[in-house]
Amino acid sequence: MRLKTIAKIVGVGLVAIVVALAAVVYSVDEEDIRRQIAQQVEAATGRSLTIAGDIGVGLSMTPVLTAKDVRFANADWGSRTNMASIAELRVSAALLPLIEGRVEIRELDLVRPDILLETNAQGRGNWQFNAPGASGSPSGRTGGGGRAIDLGEIGIEGGTLTYRDGRTGAAQVLELATLTVKPSGATTNDIVLDATYQGIEAKLSGTVGGLSALTSGQSFPVDVTGRIAGVDIALKGTAGVAVESPLNLSVTAKTSDYEQLARLTGPLPDIGALDLQAQMSGTRQKLRLEPLALRLGDSDIAGTLSIATNGPRPVLSGTLTSDRLDFAPLLKEEPAASGGSGSADGRVIPAESLDLAVLKTLDADIAYQAARVSLRQEEMTDVSARLSLKNGDLRLDPLTLTSFGGMASHAIRVNAAASPVQISVKGSTEGLDLGRLLKETGATDQVSGTGDIALDLTGRGDTPRAIAGSLEGQIRTVMRDGTIHNRYLELLATDLVANLLTGQGGADRANLNCFVSRFDVSRGVARSRVMLVDTNRVTVVGTGTADLGREQLDLTLTPAPKDASLVSLATPILVRGSFSKPSVALDPTALATGVAGAIAGGMVNPLGLLVPFLSGGSNDSPCTKAIAGLDNPDAPAGSGSGGGSQPGGIPGLFQNLLGR
Repeated sequence: MRLKTIAKIVGVGLVAIVVALAAVVYSVDEEDIRRQIAQQVEAATGRSLTIAGDIGVGLSMTPVLTAKDVRFANADWGSRTNMASIAELRVSAALLPLIEGRVEIRELDLVRPDILLETNAQGRGNWQFNAPGASGSPSGRTGGGGRAIDLGEIGIEGGTLTYRDGRTGAAQVLELATLTVKPSGATTNDIVLDATYQGIEAKLSGTVGGLSALTSGQSFPVDVTGRIAGVDIALKGTAGVAVESPLNLSVTAKTSDYEQLARLTGPLPDIGALDLQAQMSGTRQKLRLEPLALRLGDSDIAGTLSIATNGPRPVLSGTLTSDRLDFAPLLKEEPAASGGSGSADGRVIPAESLDLAVLKTLDADIAYQAARVSLRQEEMTDVSARLSLKNGDLRLDPLTLTSFGGMASHAIRVNAAASPVQISVKGSTEGLDLGRLLKETGATDQVSGTGDIALDLTGRGDTPRAIAGSLEGQIRTVMRDGTIHNRYLELLATDLVANLLTGQGGADRANLNCFVSRFDVSRGVARSRVMLVDTNRVTVVGTGTADLGREQLDLTLTPAPKDASLVSLATPILVRGSFSKPSVALDPTALATGVAGAIAGGMVNPLGLLVPFLSGGSNDSPCTKAIAGLDNPDAPAGSGSGGGSQPGGIPGLFQNLLGR
């Protein structure tokens, strides 16, 4: 509620005080004072005022009126009987000006005032009076009844001011331990405030504008320091209480104790000391912070930020930069899920609803650059982003950064205004250190190498699981010149005879010439169009699907060993089961086919039992062809010699690799 409204209420009350003081001067008795005060207030507001306690008068050159148990009636639709009650009211005024028809209130003290400001369901406030005299006069001097009133020092002890919204029922409570307002100049007041708002402590002292400036909308000087919600603040400059009043304030805020601030913002992690320095200009509806410098723990943000509140939602816009932005304190360590699952129902992808309500509370257009952005174990560098948010539709386009050695460029969209939520991610990362990425994310430390990743995905859903089950698009990966631990090759190409008979397994790692994959995704099912792993020991071709919605694997990995061993394991491997509990097994059909041949061979030589594991060996390097075929796996590769034809493109490559 505006200070003008409060001024109207104060003005009405002071009308009654003028009458009472005049009565003192002209020796009117106590009951007459009660009656005249009540009549004047009711004439001005249409409501009753009752002084249930004693009235005391101290006669001097500054007469003092004391009234106890003062009650002012609420609107007839109000939630309680009295709009205001005051345990004790003390007023002192200069005598000579009063005789001349002027009122100079030297001191006005309120003891334990309890004031309720509320609206009804239609939005009408209980401070809106029905009587024709209720309009008040919030001019440079507050007054009524034709008299001008000058206010001196105002003091409040143990007061409560409550605002209740009749539409929502929500209430906001300001508890005043003490408030002192004392004129310090022609247009300024010194204030001391000790209050609690919604459980948040506030202590302020300094200089603000006088009553005339506060009630007229004029700008006034501000020089205030104090502590609010555990934050030390300082404001200096000029301001005004009206919406259109210009502001020009230097703002400082510092804290390292978030216990009080957490009551306002919710639980906060230990993010380190806060230090904000800004110059605020504009109006309450269009604020501009320039320059802005914020340090929060090891993070820093600087630049320009504008805040507009004259539309359906607040709008943030500006240009911000950081030397470092540290997210590590905000990222909680996730406990290890039992059984390898990230969800209570045994699934990996969460089914909890996405809470994106905040995206609908404001709009934004922010350009941001950061030299470094720190996560728990990784640091992104050269981050540049353009964030736009309008009516719940969030876009990061472009978003560029360097992470794990790779340069990423993406466009990301999260449209929370759609039902269900729509998401899209499109972009690429080049030169990514996949080995370090896999290691630091806890996936594996047995693979090393650099690679490129490109993806173009869209999806819909109100949960991560629903989005995964609706994905459409494509994912490509190319990794070159790495290494892979031999434990991943033992089922594919390790010489079985050497391992079983001599126990010699060779070196710990094999060279990873390349890993090439392309998955086309439709309705949440990722289908392998290209999947190839090539090492110095074996080439592996993969086919099949990964159902992201059902979290089921149906992949076949077929090895083509390169070594010329008489016996090597070359039977296809089946990867089946759920994401949380995948199973790996030899292809029983291929194994049985090999065993049938082995029985026949066993009639001559017992070594024929090893036929299921035989492979002819291959020395071809398929990486170049696989990479070239990513754009069109079905493209023909040309006809072969000798009048016959070989399947072209990637299918042909795979069949040639497998000797089929």
